[in-house]
This record gives sequence, C-alpha cells and structure tokens, in this order.
Amino acid sequence: MASGAAAPEGLAALRDSGDHEGALKLLARHAQAQPSSAGPACGEIVSYLLHLGVEDRNLVLRFTRWLLLREPGAAVDVFVRPRPAGVAAPPLSEALQVVLELPVAQQPPVLADLLRRHTALDDPARGVLARQLVSLLVHELEGSPDAPTPAQQQQLLRRLLALLGEEVSRMDSACAEATLELLLAAPARRAEVRAPLTPHVALLLAHLGQHERALRLLAAEDPALALQYCDTHYCEVRGEGEGEG
Repeated sequence: MASGAAAPEGLAALRDSGDHEGALKLLARHAQAQPSSAGPACGEIVSYLLHLGVEDRNLVLRFTRWLLLREPGAAVDVFVRPRPAGVAAPPLSEALQVVLELPVAQQPPVLADLLRRHTALDDPARGVLARQLVSLLVHELEGSPDAPTPAQQQQLLRRLLALLGEEVSRMDSACAEATLELLLAAPARRAEVRAPLTPHVALLLAHLGQHERALRLLAAEDPALALQYCDTHYCEVRGEGEGEG
C-alpha cells in the first residue's frame, strides 16, 4: 500500500497475519483521529481494500459503506481504481446496492461519479445506475419537497439531458423501458421540462424499435424534429412501414 502518511503502528503485523478486519478497523480509527477524514487517511483504507479479493468481499463492502458516509469519492475509488493482477473488483451492481443505502439526497453525485469513472461501458449494471439517477433528477425537477428555483431547474435539466445523451444507447430493453416511463410521467405536464426531454424520449423509443410512436411524439412537439428523425432512422422507419403494409 502506498501513502504519503505514516501507517498506524501495528498495521503491518495485522496485515501480515491475515487479520484484515483488524487492520481495517485500525485504519478507520486512525482516520477518525485525523482533523479531516479525507485525503491520506481514507486513501490508506482504499489502498488496503484494493488488495482484498473475492473471499473478503463482505469486508470490502462493509468498509466501502464506512467510506461512503465520510468521503464518497474514496468509496467510488474502491469500485473504479485499478487492482493488482488477479484481484477482481466488486461488480457495479454491488456499488448500486451500497449507494442506495445513502439518504436519497446524497445519492445523485455518487451515482454520477460512478458512471463517469467506471470504464466498463458495456456493463449491464450501468443501465440500472443510470435509471436510478434519472429517477432522482426527475423527482428533483418535479419540485418535491421544495420546488427548485428556475436556475436550479435549468441546472437539473442540463444534468438530466447530459446523462441521457451518454447512457441511453447503452441501456438494455428493461432499463430503457423503465427510463422511458420515468420521462413520460411527471414532467409531461410541464412544457418547459417536456420540450427539452422530447428528443431524448424519441431516442429511447428508437432504441426500443418503436419508431411510429417516436414520430408521433416528435410531430406533436415540432414537425421539424420528426423530419430530422426520419432522416436519421430512414431505413428503420421505412422497414417498419413496409412491414405494416
């Protein structure tokens, strides 16, 4: 383990004896004794966890939860940082389980950080993380419990649009369907939210092969969008129309 700070006394003996729980508890106490738990203190815990394999998975997740409550970025490190050869990282699905234990208000930045830093773009669990983040952002846009200011609403909308632009094409059918339902539900009553989301809803429909529904949606919002959709998906739309005929 590499760190810029001196390791607490007794750590090497615990590590060498295989008492990983004792070693991590010692590192946690050392972190709590620091003026700030961020930085080197939490970094020591991350470095230790990166060397633990599948047989110690429960221990890894337990101390990742401990990190998440103190330094979320360090907890994300446990899932995304390179490990020694032969040591497997916990699956992204387990990262989601850990994040969902946080209070709802604390989940969006951690989910966004995981999606940004996790390099396995074809991991099916990405879609589940993205769907959860979409749900949280839509809930915030709806203004519950406190209505966002116009500036906050625009910021939330930009975050949501960026997320959809990155993740829609990677979702499997189940996640795409669930995300579609989220986008068609609450914001549908508000034109200032509905209009920017419409092209992304159409992309989800295209991803699911529902071209006729996408065209109807776009034509109702702006005929120019429908024409643009036809230009992009000409072969698919033509094939669907010929099949219906």
